[in-house]
Amino acid sequence: MSEHVNPKRAWLIAILLALFMLVNFIDKIAIGMVAVPMMADLGLSPTEFGVVASSFFWLFSISGVVGGFIANRVSARWLLLAMAVVWSAVQLPVIVSSSLMVIIFARVLLGIAEGPSWPIAVHACYKWFPNDKRNLPVSVIGQGATVGLLFAGFIMPMVTAHWGWRANFVGLCLVGIAWTVLWLVLGAEGPLGNTPKASDAAAKSSSHRVSYARLLTDTTILSNFVLHFVAYWGLALTLTWLPAFLQKGLQYDAVTAGRLFAL
Repeated sequence: MSEHVNPKRAWLIAILLALFMLVNFIDKIAIGMVAVPMMADLGLSPTEFGVVASSFFWLFSISGVVGGFIANRVSARWLLLAMAVVWSAVQLPVIVSSSLMVIIFARVLLGIAEGPSWPIAVHACYKWFPNDKRNLPVSVIGQGATVGLLFAGFIMPMVTAHWGWRANFVGLCLVGIAWTVLWLVLGAEGPLGNTPKASDAAAKSSSHRVSYARLLTDTTILSNFVLHFVAYWGLALTLTWLPAFLQKGLQYDAVTAGRLFAL
């Protein structure tokens, strides 16, 4: 670990970022986990529900790219804080409204706020760990997403059974606020890459940067685009329809379907 970095503080940041991704993925799965009671309550057809669920991704990728450019100029600490605040706020329309357009609008805003979440979380982590020690903390941050899906599968059906499907979004709002407070108190911008020496080195090497035209036509990067297209197709399908399929198609009760989803 670099002499400029406190290892304990660095790992505290990594754990907070893992919790950030945990909340992120519970937000992603929430609509899918309440698909059956939500469609019944709001009188939605499968097509209408598909529009609601897919609206999360309408601007997701665009915001991810834009967020990457912004992260080069704005502190990652404040970007992460702003995203978490938006995540919490956009749960409110789903809690109080039965309007399809209002719910879609809230999900589009959530997708915009969550699009840059993974790259900016990794960007923030890199400012706390030198290059040769980044693999483990980034893996820990990535596992936050998996744990989030496990929690959603076990907890959300039980919340729905006891308090109704909207109560899950109350919980997500409160969890988002809790993470925001933790990050406001404990989060910080890492020292790596922020020193005058690092800035001078970056300025000197700017003339040697690879152009975006070259990057975006590189076969390895194009292969990754294709890989992520396929991966997110499967992920979106699973997050949106698997819980509903387990209940409506295979006739499992909601709690059992949630456990099977987690499995």
